[in-house]
Amino acid sequence: MSTTIIALFIANATAHIISFQKLKKVEAPNSTGVLAFVFINALIVLLLWQSFVWAKWPALLFPVLGGFGLFLTTIIKEKGTWIDYVIFLLDIIIISLVLDYYFL
Repeated sequence: MSTTIIALFIANATAHIISFQKLKKVEAPNSTGVLAFVFINALIVLLLWQSFVWAKWPALLFPVLGGFGLFLTTIIKEKGTWIDYVIFLLDIIIISLVLDYYFL
């Protein structure tokens, strides 16, 4: 299961790279925040891969924060593109699996 969660974080980082490139092209002000999530997801991958016991907390909290922010700023306002929905779906799946594997 941890391999699946790590793979989903890699997919999430990749999706954030795509989103960053799209936002940078249109000079959107939130592109830097999206880029930050690329590095956050990569760091979480490293933490989970190293099997740090406390890595479950950032693995849960960052997708919650990112997904909630994406929902409030983009999806609920119907400004979302396909990549925003992909990221949001990945966040939901990651949250569910992290909760199931590490907390329940």
